[in-house]
Amino acid sequence: MNLLRGISLILFVVFALPLPLYASASHFSDEHSNSGHSGIPRINIVLTPRDGGIREVVPGKYRQRYEKWKAEFVSTKHGQRLWDAYANNSEFVLTIAVSGERKHGAGTDDFQWDESGHLVGATITLGAELHNGFPAPIYYPVLNSLSAYSNLPSANGRILAAAKISHEFGHVRQIGESSMAALQTQSRLIPAYISIFRKNGLKTNDARLIDIAKQMGGTPVEIWESREYWSEVNAMLFLYERIINEPFYCGVFGRIKRNLETYAPKYEPRFGSQPELTASPCPK
Repeated sequence: MNLLRGISLILFVVFALPLPLYASASHFSDEHSNSGHSGIPRINIVLTPRDGGIREVVPGKYRQRYEKWKAEFVSTKHGQRLWDAYANNSEFVLTIAVSGERKHGAGTDDFQWDESGHLVGATITLGAELHNGFPAPIYYPVLNSLSAYSNLPSANGRILAAAKISHEFGHVRQIGESSMAALQTQSRLIPAYISIFRKNGLKTNDARLIDIAKQMGGTPVEIWESREYWSEVNAMLFLYERIINEPFYCGVFGRIKRNLETYAPKYEPRFGSQPELTASPCPK
């Protein structure tokens, strides 16, 4: 798997850097092999809002499908808790938008902090075809797990869309729990890391890169992939509650386990440590 992560770092540098890299915390789509790359949020300082909550920016032509995705998400206690946490917070503005440009993917960006360093705003953008398309298993072991059951009526596209929404809510929570100072350090040093990496012939064992990675808490890809896997835990908690009584539950969770064992064994403890999953009805 080190080879795969080395390739990911090269792709990160070659393809992702020219994009608005430091404004997004998540991006997966049906383009570029169902995966994307993202960096560290840009630090935007604003006044603490007093009229917060969830603001939905959904074009009329997408409104009906969006309401179905939303209903699926909040049909679980997990989804309803997440929704209510932001809908009832007057000091935080969460914007949820739907865009045809995102296609099958989604992203979280436009993060805003107040002067005290508290996250007070973010925007989740959902693709208009969110109910279709499965990202790759290497960074999205949970979302990918539904791909084998897409032809079953009970495994409808709304479940996939709601799982993607849960993933994005996970990014909002992660950034909110992160130190603004640490994010500033990462935002400042990632361009330097990538610049050196490009100039040294793509050698990750460069002493300068090792030093920068220590200051940031990891390489750019390690930072990014850690966030994606934490958000996949959030998607898994939604799926656990939503499909535990469905006949394909064990198949989906068996695939999650295989994806983790194959592509991300070091992240397995994050998924296995969730108390909601200790009483799985599946055969051992």
